[in-house]
Amino acid sequence: MIVPNWFLVVPKVHSFNFGQQGMGTREELSSIASSIFEAVSKPGDEMLAFEHGALRAGSNIGCGVDHAHLHIIVSSRNFLACVWDGMSEELDACDGAAPIGEMYNGVLSEKPYYLAWMSGKTLLEQPAKNEVSQRFRRVIASAAGTPDSWNYREHPFYDNVLKTISNFHKGKRQAA
Repeated sequence: MIVPNWFLVVPKVHSFNFGQQGMGTREELSSIASSIFEAVSKPGDEMLAFEHGALRAGSNIGCGVDHAHLHIIVSSRNFLACVWDGMSEELDACDGAAPIGEMYNGVLSEKPYYLAWMSGKTLLEQPAKNEVSQRFRRVIASAAGTPDSWNYREHPFYDNVLKTISNFHKGKRQAA
């Protein structure tokens, strides 16, 4: 992960994207996201959630992971605002507003999409107009000042994965 505190939420039931998941699974996102945020956030942090909604195995949108997964990043408000601005510029998206548990209500499960959520705001590009592998990672790498390190196959950022695991467990212990 390009930055620490980057999580993947993966549903138990197979689908290619969260838009294809049942309402019950999507409604759970609110409590899962809150739990993640409470465990790792510091004062001044925000949360960004995003998904690249592929429809089939091997799609460029799916980035090589052929199962639904929602990305959640908890980081400083300033950094995530920069990422959000980059996503807004990158996507040909409709702006919207929704709590995180309802962000999929406007998504059509039969069309590929890119979806982002932050602070109750949503960006939805559907159908996806530009099927680029790791499209959001490119934006995040640029915002992080490492624009050439977006490809997780070449730049896995294992140190950030370990920091994320440590931060999550530390936060859970402190909350107990």
